[in-house]
Amino acid sequence: MEGTGHVERRQARHAQVACRQIPRPLERSARDRAIHRGFGRGRTLNRVPTPDEEAPARSPAITGEARPVSRVGLGIAIAAAVLFVAGVLTLAAVAASQDAQQLTTRYTRSAPVRPQPPTDQPSSPSNNRSAIDSTRPQTGWVRQIAERTGVPARALYAYARTDMVLHAQEPACQLSWATLAGIGRIESAHGGFGGAVLDRTGRPTTPIFGVALDGSPGIQRITDTDHGALDGDTRYDRAVGPMQFIPTAWATWATDADGDGRADPQDIDDAALAAGRYLCNESHDLSSGQGWWAAVLSYNNSTTYAQQVLDAANTYAQLSLTVH
Repeated sequence: MEGTGHVERRQARHAQVACRQIPRPLERSARDRAIHRGFGRGRTLNRVPTPDEEAPARSPAITGEARPVSRVGLGIAIAAAVLFVAGVLTLAAVAASQDAQQLTTRYTRSAPVRPQPPTDQPSSPSNNRSAIDSTRPQTGWVRQIAERTGVPARALYAYARTDMVLHAQEPACQLSWATLAGIGRIESAHGGFGGAVLDRTGRPTTPIFGVALDGSPGIQRITDTDHGALDGDTRYDRAVGPMQFIPTAWATWATDADGDGRADPQDIDDAALAAGRYLCNESHDLSSGQGWWAAVLSYNNSTTYAQQVLDAANTYAQLSLTVH
């Protein structure tokens, strides 16, 4: 048997060995402390268990780990998402329907006033040349309405004459000179685009050409169709004249309204009557809002454009009815 002293010395040596086996915390350098402060800000550092310790169970609610989702829970989540999407689509459909209804209501109720220009000769339903030549608005009326509205007298004469000719030839159309004046105002300032002025024959002192239809942003692309005969451009088509006809449209609707033996889109008389025939082509009743909008949108398929024409037409019509 060993003496008490030997036992005490052996236990002391075992304790020293055990103490050496436990890792001591290392003193961190200033750099390590800076790294720890930087990456550890706002985070909780968990102690790493030693090999002889069992890692404690951690709650997913605390650690942020995802729990397995049951089939029932997944089904409920999917059903809720489907109902949400369906609700959003239903609301969007209702809103779109209301917008369309408001738009249709506005179009149906809005049609320009239609004042009748007086004529020197009785209207005739004939389409022949002599009937067109014999139809003229009264000179006094043209002068008076030009002063009231600001529409150049030469342009107003062409618009009023077209109104009278088509009132005889296409009575169901109900086209008003005020609508033609609205179009002429938006298209070319009644032939005054670029400082031009309509001369005695109804042609602008400087020919009017639109931009090249080359497919630039917001512009339709139409390559040359007339070899530059009307628009002077052999690469792309351009709108031509006071009422801005493109060459292909003029090829269909070309009209010699003033009997000078030439159908010229630069001539306000020819262009106004051609535009009137185009607007009446689909049997629209332009005295109704729906028919008026359909006709003008066929001329230029833009609601902004049509609204501008409507505003101008109504302004001209109201001014023409004003008694000074």
